[in-house]
Amino acid sequence: MPAGQSTTTWFPELKATLKSDWNFNMEIEDHFKLMTKLNDQLRRIRKELNIKPPMFFCYHCNEKHESELTMVTITSMYFALERFEICNHKEHLELKRNWRKYSKQNSINIHGKPIDKEEKSRKHKK
Repeated sequence: MPAGQSTTTWFPELKATLKSDWNFNMEIEDHFKLMTKLNDQLRRIRKELNIKPPMFFCYHCNEKHESELTMVTITSMYFALERFEICNHKEHLELKRNWRKYSKQNSINIHGKPIDKEEKSRKHKK
């Protein structure tokens, strides 16, 4: 495996899917469908290339463990849209602004999962 490939998220195939499937007029629910499609494709690519997560040393138990591989989140997809010049900076900011409103109204996280009450209370304690 080439150096750094274990931490790669935006493989050329994912960039192509993002470019072909993105439409600025989509609803946020459609953004999550695209995010799910990208994550499914990412898992398939990693499986085909036999990409394993990087290892880390845990100082609490003094053992090595596999870390988690990164996945596409709604915000990472928005940043990728600007990075790969699929949208401009103004559109990127609008996407993030709309996402913040939507996530607060629906109490969901960047993975599209409901935010539980414990997670909310942890945020308020910090």
